[in-house]
Amino acid sequence: MKTPIYGLVAAQPKDVYAYLREQQGLKNLLGQITRSDGAVFEAIDYAPVRANLTFAAISGTDLVVDDALGSERVVIEGGNFFDYNKVTMYVATRGDGTIQGITNEVKRAGYTSCEYYVIDAATYAAAVGGTGSYAGATAYYRVTLRAGAGRQAQAPNLQLNKIPEVGQGGAGGEGGYEFTGAFSDRLSGQSGANTFGTLVAYTQEMADAQDDEGNVVGKWLRFGFSRAAQEANDDPYFPVSGSHDPSKGLFGGTMMPKNVTNLFDFDFNEPAGYSANVNSGAMQYTAATGSFDFSECRVGDFVRVRFDFNVIPQTANTTVEVGIIWQTRLADGTPTFTFPLTGTPSFYGTGVVGRQFLNRPTLSAYFASEEDVNARALLAVKADNPIQIAPLTTLVIIER
Repeated sequence: MKTPIYGLVAAQPKDVYAYLREQQGLKNLLGQITRSDGAVFEAIDYAPVRANLTFAAISGTDLVVDDALGSERVVIEGGNFFDYNKVTMYVATRGDGTIQGITNEVKRAGYTSCEYYVIDAATYAAAVGGTGSYAGATAYYRVTLRAGAGRQAQAPNLQLNKIPEVGQGGAGGEGGYEFTGAFSDRLSGQSGANTFGTLVAYTQEMADAQDDEGNVVGKWLRFGFSRAAQEANDDPYFPVSGSHDPSKGLFGGTMMPKNVTNLFDFDFNEPAGYSANVNSGAMQYTAATGSFDFSECRVGDFVRVRFDFNVIPQTANTTVEVGIIWQTRLADGTPTFTFPLTGTPSFYGTGVVGRQFLNRPTLSAYFASEEDVNARALLAVKADNPIQIAPLTTLVIIER
């Protein structure tokens, strides 16, 4: 197995482009692209301006390495983190070109941290600088890869195994937390109690959902929030002070991070946007209202989200994934990218059918930019077989 290419020799976008264009396996897969005027050029290119480009009736794939350099921060145990360079590529496929083959070739070249996301034709055209028609392609993708040597640093006040001191609700620290049982699918019972909750079906149809190329990708079942569920479930079982605001969660906002007044938006509803059902592409999820609210947080914050739920497997040997469906946004609310932040899957082997299991996984995210602070986010599950699931509560912790 090749050593991952995280060194400085291939850390900049232009270096990545130069390195990948020498990989024969990738070149064979990409082939060549023919312009509408008959000119032929290599299918891998570096941040060009591509006016009036169309795809001819040939096999092949268009791959463009963007010249903008990003970054990725990976938090490790003990509060340290590694900073990596992040390089973005844009891919349009037609004919027999497949994104899986391309990412496999990129990983084979040594960039083992490589992910792709489905985008539309207009986003692709804008990203590669073209003004012409890309209608000849069958699918469009944004591909990111880790390309720089990790630079280790210490994150201030970041202790992954300790709930931080709180800002508004206590003395000394700036971090904080809030807790709720406001899932739309859970309309009875107290959030502080380990009740069974309301069962929701994850169906075989969801498990078998396919992308546009016929690959089984599965569909995320999202768990939305509602004001009605918040009012029904966030009934505190402990004495409260006059500063307790019951509309914010179980702790009434008394344990919020400094300068943060809300960590949930129970009333959010964007029927033509984030709240909508998505039935196509590699990233599919169910409709759901509400969202986590990080808009008063700041770049550099670290969030941990614990999700408490009961699950009943319906089939032996079932794998269940838990994630946050994360949609980054510009300051005006324009979505940029939507992707899942996932944790370690749970496997239910033999002798599990019909049994109830309590799960309490914790997911995390680092606010690397204002787009993360403006993000919309909801918890979700995905499985390879039918399950029944009952969402209970969620705890959101902001660490600084």
